[in-house]
Formats: sequence, C-alpha cells, structure tokens
Amino acid sequence: MAKKGLFSIFLYDYKKIPASVKMACFNVAFFAIGWGFGADPFFSIFVKSITSNLLLLGVLMAILPFIKLLLTLPIGELDGKVDERKVLLMGKVLYALAGIAYFLAGYFSSVPFLVGAIFINGLAGPMIFTTYQSYIRQHSSRRISCQVFGLYNAYFSITYCGAALLSAVVVPFVKLHWFYLAVVFFSLISIRQDFKLKENHTRPIRKELYKVMFKDNVYLKVFKNLREYDFHLYYTLFLQFIWGLLDYVGFIFIPILALVHNLSLSQIAVIFALTRFPYILSFFFAEVADKRERMAIMGGSLLITACLLGVLSQATGFTMIILVSIAISVCLAVFRPTVAGVLTNLISPKQRSEITGVQEFITKAGQIVGSLLFGIFSQWFGIGSTFLGLAGIIFLIGVLTFFIKNYHKKIGLLEIINLSIRHKTGNIKQETCNTKHVTRNM
Repeated sequence: MAKKGLFSIFLYDYKKIPASVKMACFNVAFFAIGWGFGADPFFSIFVKSITSNLLLLGVLMAILPFIKLLLTLPIGELDGKVDERKVLLMGKVLYALAGIAYFLAGYFSSVPFLVGAIFINGLAGPMIFTTYQSYIRQHSSRRISCQVFGLYNAYFSITYCGAALLSAVVVPFVKLHWFYLAVVFFSLISIRQDFKLKENHTRPIRKELYKVMFKDNVYLKVFKNLREYDFHLYYTLFLQFIWGLLDYVGFIFIPILALVHNLSLSQIAVIFALTRFPYILSFFFAEVADKRERMAIMGGSLLITACLLGVLSQATGFTMIILVSIAISVCLAVFRPTVAGVLTNLISPKQRSEITGVQEFITKAGQIVGSLLFGIFSQWFGIGSTFLGLAGIIFLIGVLTFFIKNYHKKIGLLEIINLSIRHKTGNIKQETCNTKHVTRNM
C-alpha cells in the first residue's frame, strides 16, 4: 500500500479533532484580529514612544507577564471547576477596558494610563489564553495532543497575520493609539461565540474564585505537586521557559531593532506579520512532531535558532531582517506544539487543567526574565550585541538538550537489556512499568 501524503494525513487527523475543540480554536482566532490589527505589531514601539528608554521599556513589558504569572495558576485551577465560558466573558470585558486605557495613554502620552492599561491587560490574559488551552486539553485525547495545539496556533496565526498585514496599509494614515479601539471591538463581539462552546462544569464561579484565590493555597498545592514530577517533565517545562523567553524577546525587540535601522512602520508591520506566518503551519509541524523523536526536534530547533540570532545581530537591511526573523519563527513554530504535546503526554488526564496553568506560569516567567535582561543589556551594550549574547546561550541549551536525549536513550536501552536478562532468569517483578517510564518518547 502506498504511503499517505502529508496533506492526506492532515485531513484525516483534522477530522478526528472534536468539534468543540475546533470551535474554541475559531473563537480565539476571531478574538486575535483585534490585537493583530496594529495593537501588537507596534506594541513595543507604542510603549517606547511614551517612555523613550529601552531599560524602562523592558521593565514595563515585564510587568505585563508578571501580572499574568500571578493569575495563571489560579485560573488554571478555576478552569477545572467552573463554566469556562464565564471566565472568558470576564477576560474579554477586561481586554476591552485595557484597549480603552491604551487609547487614552497614546492620546494623552500618559505613562499612568499606560501602566493602568498594562495592569488590566495582565489581568485579562490568563482568563483568555489559559482558559482556551485548558478547554482544548479537556476535550482532546493524548493521541492527537500535538495536532490540537497545532490547530490552535494555526487558526490564531491566520487571522493575526492577516490583520497585521492590513495594519501595514493603514498605519501611514493613523496614529498608533487608534489601533487599540479594534481590541475593544473584537473583544466584545467575540463573547457571543464563546457561549456556543460546551459547558464543562457547573459550580458557581464567585464561590470557586474566592476558594481558589484565598482558601485552596493554589500555589502551595501546585508546587507541592511539582515535587512529584519526573526529570522529563522538569526539563520540558524548562524548554517551555526558553520558548517563552525567545518568543517575547522577538515580539518586543525585533521591531525595535528594525526601527533602529530606520525601517518604516509599514515595513515593521510586514516583518511582524510574516514572522507570525510560520505558526499557521503549526498543524503540519505537529504532524512531524507526533511521528519523530521530540527531544531531537526541540534540540535541533534551538541550535538553528541560535545560529539565526547570531545572524540577526549583524543584520541591518529590511530583506535580511525579515528573512532571518521568518526563519527564527519557523523554528519556534515547530518547537511550540512539540513542547505542548510532550507536556500533555507526561501527565494524567486529571492534571490537565493544572499543567495548563503551570505551562502558562513558566512561559510568563520566561517572558519576564527575557524582557528585563534583554532591556538592561540592550541599554548597556546595544541591541545587536545583546542578540549575539542570547545566541550563545541558546546554542548551549540546544547542545544540552541533545546530550540529555542521548543519555536517557542509553539508560533506557540498558534498562531493556537488564529486563531481558531478568526475564530469562525468571527474576522479574515490576520492572516493566519502570522501563516504560525511562524510555518514554519526548
């Protein structure tokens, strides 16, 4: 029998994804239009126009993931107990308020309005993205763990990139703060679609929110559970931290690098859109991830990313910056669903809401560290030198990932040999379970 082509496999696996998951992916994609249309492509430039300092830019941009970090774990716990649609409603109302505050910050060139907008934005983020991802995990099986997140990334990126390209046409005619009114519009309009999702839980949200925030000691509980995680899960969470750092640094500082080299706002919007384009192919990348050795995929992605960051540090023209940025995004787009799929496979179904919160928590921690350190070093040594330094660090992590992959593969092989010897001598008890644990494919 002839092998199925990648597109045939894509269609086959797409049909296996539950309708509720497809609906959730569509909803987050519709919501993303508001942020893609100018708000995110020019976000770091918008903030810098008010603060006029790379160090202060890094600090303010770190506040956003810090606030999200504080709420991510409680929201992850809450999503396993209440109707997620109501959590999404609260989040989108807050996003609408944040859009208004960003508009006022730009209109009056006001740092207090900007800080207020960032604070509200931080509160809203986990209510949307942690909740959508938790909902998707609860409605999908382990067999399609990478595909569902590939679809999530692809749907989100299609509308996000399209809106960003449209903003490249519009930006010469409007000031940046006007784009944030689109955030208000799409946040409010997308609420109706969320109530078409299936209701998972029926506990009252006020009671459960109070319980999670003040009685359950959610941080203590989750980090107590962290002690029960194995090495594979710890290292996968570390790689999630690195992904969050790289993605956020690119989001903030590649537009600033382009601005330093005198590129126009329209060119920066095109760079932003095309660097998000590879995420549209996340579903196809997930097909590869589900059929290959995942540690090798993640290690290879990091090594290639390191080399590309080194090239980016020396890039000056539009063509070179856009080509290198797209190549980096391809690596991160392969990396993201692979990590998400590994995390899903390494935990029990009961922990899926919890691990979503932990994953987002780790991602935000990476964003905070990346924003602060990159902002500080860019102010001290220049943005190009800082990209070069980051390249060196990522290269070492990529080498470490391959070392760990080969080490655990060797240990797993030794366990299998020992198990075979015990089986032949009749001295075998519970080793089968242990061997599964050691040789689990990441």
